Amino acid sequence: MKISIKSFKLFFILFYAVIFFKTGLYAQFFFEQQTRRMESELQIKWSEMFLFGMELYKEASYDLALIEFKRFIYYMRILAVEYPVQSYVYDDKLCEARFWIGMTHYQDGNYQQAVKEFLQAVTDLPYAETAPNCLFEAGRLMFIKYTKNHLKAKIIADRSDFTVERAGLNEILQRVESEYPRSSFAADAVFLNGCLYDFEKNYSEAAKTFRYLVKTFSENNKTAAAMEFLQKYQGK
Repeated sequence: MKISIKSFKLFFILFYAVIFFKTGLYAQFFFEQQTRRMESELQIKWSEMFLFGMELYKEASYDLALIEFKRFIYYMRILAVEYPVQSYVYDDKLCEARFWIGMTHYQDGNYQQAVKEFLQAVTDLPYAETAPNCLFEAGRLMFIKYTKNHLKAKIIADRSDFTVERAGLNEILQRVESEYPRSSFAADAVFLNGCLYDFEKNYSEAAKTFRYLVKTFSENNKTAAAMEFLQKYQGK
């Protein structure tokens, strides 16, 4: 049986094509398996460090908690290079750690540093899952500092040299709704804005804000509180 040179070349082309195809599929499968394994290892390492920071936070060891959260961020950056995973995983974890750094400063009575940390987290990681929470917490602490109104909540006294301007506070509260309208914190920010007008005895603007809250966020738990304010204004 005589085989032509053309047929011989075609055979080898097909042979190597099959090998390349199978090898490529295997390489892709191997890469996907390795990626999932690395992500799993990364999550475990992150979780161990983060949980230790949370334990220190709950024990009111705020200086140590700050050190641990910052160590968590440092090692997370190293691990993110060693284990290349999706950027959103990195961003969400980093923003969450910075949120708790801000909360640690707050619990330690340093409003100024807490607000700075919250706002910087939003600036650096605006699309992270915890970003709306960071922005709202910055506004909430600024509201407390400006009005000295604790809204019947037990809070930590501020020991920092921190002053809040009305315009700056209003800007932060409005940003929560405009930048994160679908988050649960949007209604909370509108509610604080209404409380701010109420504090200033600008009842017409307060009523307008609370009516907007009831209409726009009808299913939010702040609606009932807004209705109480509106009932109070009926006699004024």
